[in-house]
Amino acid sequence: MRNPVAISPTYALRPRAEASLCVLLAAAACALAQPNTQKMIGSSVTVYGLTNQGGQMKPAMRGGGVVLDARHVIADVDMCCSRTDKGEPLTPRVELGDYVSGARMVWKSPDSDMVILEMERPIDLPAASLSPSKFANNGQVVYTVNFPPNGVGPRVQQGQLTDRKKFPGKALALHAATTPMDRLNTGGGLFDACGNVIGITVQFKNGELLAWFIDGLAEGLKETGIKLEIANSSCGGAGSETSSGGGTGGGATGGNGKSGGGTGGTGDKNFLSKMTTTQWVTIGVIVGIFALGFLPGPRQQVVRAMTRKRSPLPEPLPYPYAGPPPVGPPPVYGGAPPPIGPRRGLPNCAKPSRCRASRRKLPW
Repeated sequence: MRNPVAISPTYALRPRAEASLCVLLAAAACALAQPNTQKMIGSSVTVYGLTNQGGQMKPAMRGGGVVLDARHVIADVDMCCSRTDKGEPLTPRVELGDYVSGARMVWKSPDSDMVILEMERPIDLPAASLSPSKFANNGQVVYTVNFPPNGVGPRVQQGQLTDRKKFPGKALALHAATTPMDRLNTGGGLFDACGNVIGITVQFKNGELLAWFIDGLAEGLKETGIKLEIANSSCGGAGSETSSGGGTGGGATGGNGKSGGGTGGTGDKNFLSKMTTTQWVTIGVIVGIFALGFLPGPRQQVVRAMTRKRSPLPEPLPYPYAGPPPVGPPPVYGGAPPPIGPRRGLPNCAKPSRCRASRRKLPW
């Protein structure tokens, strides 16, 4: 019998190394595919329009808003700063969780319903980044952040851009999308997958969302001196800029036309500070894969799994079966045959008469 051969540890560890590599690759793919919802939610707030009710300022209208910096947010004029159906003036107030601050309107768009509010108290939230309408295309996936009226945390909803439209009497064009918007959220942002604001929502009717081009905010940024990060490529491309004033494009045509203007301002070279959490996670996963490949133990397994090449398996050993028993020649009998004794149960037939008598008594 041959001695059994031990299996090589290289082959024993191969399934484990391949499984680890598959998990890392799947995590990287998921991180790259996920939209930057953390950035969308982080720059969104609720904006109230208050009226004097019995000597107390109470909410009469509610909408959404987008943070521009620690002191400024974008909002919809009808939600915060116009008048009610009874002619009562609205006073704006910005809220998010435990944060509450009074505000005042410092700029109103002449071509849309967008306004910029200045808050009395600074807010500790990241500023939004903007993406001009020239980088938006029909079929692009876009998102809204909706705050339920019962105080539950915000939720992100998804849809697609379908068209470009205009309101009669308004010069600024609008994005049309299938993204849902809950009631009491007018004035919130319309985001691309990178978390950039491409529009400010104004209406959701018959399954169609309308949002003002963010390009119309350029004059307001210039007047208030607000500096924002402006994307200089579509979502998924590289590069962005910090702009004060005319960072986004100017006017735009309606229908299927393209918006005018471009990006401007001074460049921000601090690339690492702009990276999102998703991007950092993706980089960490990729670095982990390559680091795993350089470790002495699993290096061969990782390289083999990535190149999908396998070293030949060892030749199988023959099973140590026991040999068959030896077969000898048949026995040979010599001389006289062995005596055959009397049949059991029969009498001794020494005398013929007795045998004849016994046969008569036998049943056969």
